Amino acid sequence: MKTLFLTLAALALVALGLFLMVQAPSLSRTARLFRKTSVMAYNALGDGIHAAGKLSLLTDAAITTRHLLGKAGSDANHIAVISAASDEPKGVIFDEASAAEMAVGVQVLGCAGSTVPMVAQGTIGQDVDVYSHGNGKVTTAPTTAGTYWKVGKSRTASTAGLLIEVEPCLPQKVVVLAALGNANSEISDLTIGGTYSQAEVQALRTKLEELADDVRAIAAALDGKTNVAVLAS
Repeated sequence: MKTLFLTLAALALVALGLFLMVQAPSLSRTARLFRKTSVMAYNALGDGIHAAGKLSLLTDAAITTRHLLGKAGSDANHIAVISAASDEPKGVIFDEASAAEMAVGVQVLGCAGSTVPMVAQGTIGQDVDVYSHGNGKVTTAPTTAGTYWKVGKSRTASTAGLLIEVEPCLPQKVVVLAALGNANSEISDLTIGGTYSQAEVQALRTKLEELADDVRAIAAALDGKTNVAVLAS
């Protein structure tokens, strides 16, 4: 009886060994699937590690066009299409949504592992800096005073309403100032005689105050992380 039991146990071990040998590739695929699933789970709502900056967020409103720039929504789990050039971009919204509270995929800017498609506001050449236009689309360097956000550089050229391939960057705030009030040589060209008059002193004071206004405008725009550009006179 004891011998029979030992024989059956040995046969069971042999059978188990053969089973594992045959099923090893399948078990390996299953293990990889579970590992992949655990990474995908991090891309859901809430805290976690979001691989390559890909998020799944809820919409604050309907979205009718794919690949628009989005900004922070009503809370950490929501996204909204940018509505002003001064809005800080969060990422590119890859999906459309017919209503609010729908899940959409978002590629966070600054931690993308690849180029990202965006929508061109107008004609954009290849290899130029692109900025948020204020309606979710991107445009070339701004030409009017205001606050803007640089979001990357175009890898391809495009025209209005079409996709453009962009090498994304961490959004960079850019404040564009109107042309400075004090032009080159305005102060040095003032006439001041050997016995200067009150009118000459007042003219100099006016130009110095104009220069001070320019300095104050630049200082107000600088906060340690903002790029400042000044329009040509």
